[in-house]
Amino acid sequence: MIREINGLKFKILSKEDSMKYELLTNYRIQTNIYPEHKVRTKHITLFKNGILSIRRRFKWNGGDMVIDTDTVIRGSLVHDALCILYHLKLLAKKWIKRINDIYRDVCRKDGMSLVRYCLHRLGLRIFWWRRRKIDN
Repeated sequence: MIREINGLKFKILSKEDSMKYELLTNYRIQTNIYPEHKVRTKHITLFKNGILSIRRRFKWNGGDMVIDTDTVIRGSLVHDALCILYHLKLLAKKWIKRINDIYRDVCRKDGMSLVRYCLHRLGLRIFWWRRRKIDN
């Protein structure tokens, strides 16, 4: 099934796939993470000026431990991509708080309530270590 939420076009994958979603169009967002050098993997590029570019066919898992509503999808895409860069040791540990803050900002912009976000934030703090995904 193909969906589009807040300008993000993606496909919902079958239950047999290890990930839930696949990006169908390239996606870019300005972040406040500024690496010393451009960081690049097969599907993810983080430029020195903070622009995060995620290429089509990138697969991500959506929200961990939460229901994937329209207010979570875009934030989870950006968060998963940045966490992959972190777990590949392409981003330093000092960026973890900003990675989670970006998730908050995107989800809140997409309409997530503050109460629901606080529950998500608690989950991020407890389960951030589970994000040992590799770039697909």
